[in-house]
Amino acid sequence: MDNGKTRINAGYRIINAISVGNKEYVLGIHCEVPNQFVTWECKNGTDYFWGHYLNTSLKAIKDLCERVMEEVQYLEQKEKDKYIEPHENQYCLIATVKHDGNTAVTSIQLLHEQNSLRMVNELAKAVFHADYRVYDRMERNLSKNLYSSPEDLLRDAVWYTNQVKNRDKQKRTEDRKER
Repeated sequence: MDNGKTRINAGYRIINAISVGNKEYVLGIHCEVPNQFVTWECKNGTDYFWGHYLNTSLKAIKDLCERVMEEVQYLEQKEKDKYIEPHENQYCLIATVKHDGNTAVTSIQLLHEQNSLRMVNELAKAVFHADYRVYDRMERNLSKNLYSSPEDLLRDAVWYTNQVKNRDKQKRTEDRKER
């Protein structure tokens, strides 16, 4: 961390920081709020973003480790896939999906060079880290050219993820009532 100096962001004291490549992931604690722990991605030691707020130290440590490992895996995959050339003026969104010991790599060509890396990361999280129903919907809608921008895709992915979660929660509640 910064020469032994205490770092604080939004009232959270940064208690751990891990650098991976040119990114840093930090863990913060704030004793006076319900979600006492947070993990952030951080640039330049002062620009904190994409916070995950958690209520236990174990969940926070796990989240920090998962974020770091995702970045490590991304960098490893990027190194392996150097030979993949994106279409002219486009970025290729590549995801490695692991399930029950199986691994698959999939990609979508949709991002143009004017989109930020932050947008690419959020799209990857919203689409590839969601369950298969969200991914299937995004893939169908992309094949029909229903999105006018990556922001539209991201909004739809987040909205649909919430719909799926609400339906699942409602089904579990109904199942409990039937018992």
